[in-house]
Amino acid sequence: MTTVQTDERRHDLDALRVFCFGTLIIYHSSLVYGAKSWWIHSSDTSTLIDLIALGSHPWRMSLLFFISGLVTASLLKKRSVAEIRRVRTTQLLLPFVLGVLLVVPPQIYVSPYNPKPDLSYWEFWTSYFISNLRLEHMWFLAYLWSYIFVWSIAHPVITRRWPGLSATLAAHLRGKGLFLAPIAFLSVLRVSLY
Repeated sequence: MTTVQTDERRHDLDALRVFCFGTLIIYHSSLVYGAKSWWIHSSDTSTLIDLIALGSHPWRMSLLFFISGLVTASLLKKRSVAEIRRVRTTQLLLPFVLGVLLVVPPQIYVSPYNPKPDLSYWEFWTSYFISNLRLEHMWFLAYLWSYIFVWSIAHPVITRRWPGLSATLAAHLRGKGLFLAPIAFLSVLRVSLY
C-alpha cells in the first residue's frame, strides 16, 4: 500500500534558508575581525574577512525575502489571503514583540553602545521603551510582517483588476528569466540607491 504525501513542503527552500542563516552567522562573526567598527572588535583585523562579509551581505537578505515570497505564494493553494495574514501575524509579530521586549534590551545593556551605562538593568529596561527603543535583529520580522500585510491588501485588488498579470509574469520568469530578472532588478536598485 502506498501513501500519497499531502505535504508540499519545499525542502530545497528550507535548505536554502538554512544556508542563508548560516552565512548570516558567518557574516556577524566576521565583523569582530573586520575593519568596520562593531559591538565587539578585535585588534587582529583581516581584509579577507571584510571581503567575505562584503560578498555575502548584498544578496543574503534579499534571498530570504524572496524565499518568504515563494512560500507565501505556495500557501495560496491551501489558504485564503486572510488566513495567510492571520497565521503570519501570529508567526511573526509574537516573536517580534517578545524579541523587542526580552532579547534586544539585554544586548544593548551589556554592549559598549549602551547610552546609559550607569543605570541598573531595571532602570535601563524601563527607559529603553521611552527613549531608546531599538529593533536590532528583530527588524527582519517587522519588515517581513509589513510586506505580508501590504501584500494581503494589494493581492486581491491586483488579481481582480489585472487577472492575467500572474500568468504573464510566470511565463516570463521561467528558466533563465527566473535567474536573470532578480539579478537585473537588484542591480538597478544597487546602482540607483548607492
